Amino acid sequence: MTTTNDSTGGSSTEAQPEEEIKAIVRGVQEDQEVLVWQGYRKHGPSDLEALIRHAESGIESAAEETENALRQGDLDRAREAARRLGQHQIRRTVAKRQLSWRARYLEAPPEWGGDQFVPPLLEEELADDQVRSAEKRLDIRAEFKKLISSGHSKSEAYDQLEARYPAETQASLQEIRDGLSGA
Repeated sequence: MTTTNDSTGGSSTEAQPEEEIKAIVRGVQEDQEVLVWQGYRKHGPSDLEALIRHAESGIESAAEETENALRQGDLDRAREAARRLGQHQIRRTVAKRQLSWRARYLEAPPEWGGDQFVPPLLEEELADDQVRSAEKRLDIRAEFKKLISSGHSKSEAYDQLEARYPAETQASLQEIRDGLSGA
């Protein structure tokens, strides 16, 4: 920020062009992060690597154009180049996160060629299964609490739930059983 004296003898504070450019870059990144993430979710590793290379090239060119425009005092051109710089930076960042995330958490089975990538439809199915599984566990826990509040002992409530629910809900029942042994 710089302070300048105006014609009335007072002073005014205005942002340096460099600070304004940095703010534009940050703003673009924040605005577009979620959209870019959603757009890149369905890309495979080789596509993401190509997107990273393209973004790095764009970053280099936009940064150079921003600097040149600032040197020439062309703030409009500098702002536009800063927007492009922010877009390329967030694209590179998100593509790198996607690759890293997949490498750590989505190890594909050998029949998929050992690639560390879960096809998008399978990824969505897995997420849906996890949601259903979590909902089922919550339902079982709620039913357990309901049985307890209606006068059943914890062991009786557990036995009733165990008889009523199939093996797919055993994890939730085991959590309850572990809670009983710890109580």
